[in-house]
Amino acid sequence: MSAWQPSPEAPAALGLELELDSVRELALPELPGAELLPAWQLGKPPSADAVFVSAARTQRCQPWQRPYSVSLARYGGEHDSFNLLECDGSVALDALDRLSVVARPPGVERPELPLPLEPLAESEALGEWVPNVRLLDPRLLWVVARLSEAFPGRPIYVISGYRRDGHGSFHKKGRALDLFVMGVANEAVMRVCRTLKDVGCGFYPNNKFLHVDVRPPGTGHAVWIDVSEPGQPSRYVDAWPGVVESGALSWGNGE
Repeated sequence: MSAWQPSPEAPAALGLELELDSVRELALPELPGAELLPAWQLGKPPSADAVFVSAARTQRCQPWQRPYSVSLARYGGEHDSFNLLECDGSVALDALDRLSVVARPPGVERPELPLPLEPLAESEALGEWVPNVRLLDPRLLWVVARLSEAFPGRPIYVISGYRRDGHGSFHKKGRALDLFVMGVANEAVMRVCRTLKDVGCGFYPNNKFLHVDVRPPGTGHAVWIDVSEPGQPSRYVDAWPGVVESGALSWGNGE
């Protein structure tokens, strides 16, 4: 995949061995708020020399900073566990490949990992890397990592990611995910999402999932509430108890 990914020697994962179909719904305590991850560094890709990180650098990570494996699930019972970020906030080896594969449309065969170093010619014209798999915006790794950090040990189920027929939406651009954190109320996940800078957060009280997307710097905190039932046209409201007191209509549908 892309040559600027750092750290081929990621710290050992803690090995979350969760059985995805056996997670029970638990009562959710008040969310104390998540600690910030280290500064996001993707705006300044490392030099070629920095791609090869020594073991000595890895050992400089304090034990409480070392990344852990995040469990992700998707349609069809498929699941994967891997590190998203290194302790300095840089992208873990193959993390973007693996999250992009999890986010492919339903019914698309799982491609071999890691993905090719260059996009296939027939896919590149469509903005894809291989057929029906688009590389996600790397900032989504940070968003998913923040959600996982707020709810340790909870698998994250990806309902929808890349959509080839998304008609210009964030999904078509590889910048959005519809997801839920297993065993956690969506209201609590929204409280975390709304703390993330330049991230869109869509709440759907009559659906299982919530929407997250990444936006240009300076956008702020985009939020919207869609109270439509599954399969019905969208219907937006300005507020929802436990999510936002007012102002959600100012973002319309968030796009």
